[in-house]
Amino acid sequence: MFYAICEGIPGSAGPAYTIYKFQTLESMKPCDAVNEYSIIYNGDSHRQLIDFCSLEELYEIATCLCGDVTFVSHQQAADYVHTVVVKKAKLWKPQEETSMSEVAQVVNEAPAPVITEKKKQTRPRFNNEAKIKVLMDAPTAREGTNRYRNMKVIMESATVGEAMGKLRALTPAPGCGVDIKLALKAGVIELEE
Repeated sequence: MFYAICEGIPGSAGPAYTIYKFQTLESMKPCDAVNEYSIIYNGDSHRQLIDFCSLEELYEIATCLCGDVTFVSHQQAADYVHTVVVKKAKLWKPQEETSMSEVAQVVNEAPAPVITEKKKQTRPRFNNEAKIKVLMDAPTAREGTNRYRNMKVIMESATVGEAMGKLRALTPAPGCGVDIKLALKAGVIELEE
């Protein structure tokens, strides 16, 4: 079983994340809710959550799905999020997608609620022409993980556009912009506009 943690409908008062499960990766393609910002992983190997998500991202997902929680380790956070995802995931069916678009139409017609308490995080956007300047000899992620592999690909690229292209070609496909953001945050690279 494959799971997809998708962003909720923007501007709606509904949940921050919608969770679907799929029998195969192929059955995921027609689902419009799954996009480049979705977190997709194999339920048989939920350890992939550790490779795909930072502890902060797992904490945000867990908080949105279940309220305030605390974690001792990255592994514990991944295990907890996987347990919640398994309980809340709905098997995606094509007719559900139309009902989601109908909900989106109703939301667009209704006045948008004013949300002042919590600011939603936006996904990183980078200039494709920005040059990548490598600051370290090796990635800071644990060797052998997908994060390490992704940082290595970024470090070997000349521009952001080149890095994004190489990252999208990898299997499993990473979050691209998220990986560049993590490499910047870790001090492995810096961008020159």
